[in-house]
Amino acid sequence: MARTGPSFAEKAQTVAVHLNNEIHGIEVTVTQDRPLVFTVRTTGSIKSKVQLLFGDLIADIDEVFVEPDLRRQGRCRRFTQELCRSLHLISFKKMTLYAVHDGRVTWAAFGFRPTRGAWNTHKKKIEKSFRGHQQEFPPEIAQDINDLISADQVSVFPLIANIAVDNQLLPKELSTRILGSLKGWHGEFDVGNERDEQYLFRGE
Repeated sequence: MARTGPSFAEKAQTVAVHLNNEIHGIEVTVTQDRPLVFTVRTTGSIKSKVQLLFGDLIADIDEVFVEPDLRRQGRCRRFTQELCRSLHLISFKKMTLYAVHDGRVTWAAFGFRPTRGAWNTHKKKIEKSFRGHQQEFPPEIAQDINDLISADQVSVFPLIANIAVDNQLLPKELSTRILGSLKGWHGEFDVGNERDEQYLFRGE
């Protein structure tokens, strides 16, 4: 029987070629770990490791690291945008990760939200942290956040991370105080979903 489409290896190379063409200063390699699992790694201005899980059509982001002197230039966002675009090309459905350290806020700002399991684990802590800072938000925004938490809407994470508040505290500091109350959280992002991509591609 004739093959009807590209192989998994060819699809993994599609991701690698796209990243290499669209992001300056990186080198991309692909390895096959198991029959349905390929790992894409980048070195250079962005060090990353992403596992392509063809059985589930999920890209699991294991690592994204930008050297300190190259930060605050949008490199992590650009990498995630181009990864998302490349996943469109091979019909992947989702990106997943575990957000720690600075990533607790950064990934939420890009549109990642906690998995249902992570939300169930962390809801009470997020709710308590938000209550401690509720008065620092404009009333209408505080109400929106409260409503989302009460309704178990995981989209509250990117909402908190992207709020611009005219306050003595910088918006990022407010986000950090709330989302940073967690040691880490498992997150996911639906590729092709406008709800998630509105944050990742903001300003384009």
